[in-house]
Amino acid sequence: MVEDPLPAGCEALDPSLKTTSAQYLDPGLVGEDGRMPPWWYFVHSEVRDEKVALFATYLPAGTYQYTYLMRASLAGSFLTMPATAFEMYFPEVMGRSNGLLFNIQ
Repeated sequence: MVEDPLPAGCEALDPSLKTTSAQYLDPGLVGEDGRMPPWWYFVHSEVRDEKVALFATYLPAGTYQYTYLMRASLAGSFLTMPATAFEMYFPEVMGRSNGLLFNIQ
């Protein structure tokens, strides 16, 4: 599972809802070569109030980029929590990204 917490003042856009504009694209994953990997078995993804969560049964070694849209609703400087990736049934196998300061003007 990969969890990406959203910064305060932001909300992720869920294109499956009828209240989201049709111009927004669905979230997507690309491999390090920029193409969608053919062996990626995307089991499930969830857009929640506080985070975006991804679930896969198998993820080969490599670098990936998952893209989704979020809307900034409050101006300010916010600390973002690091994204975390871990095996659900073996949480000791995990990794995380860096946190950062996120500015909304």
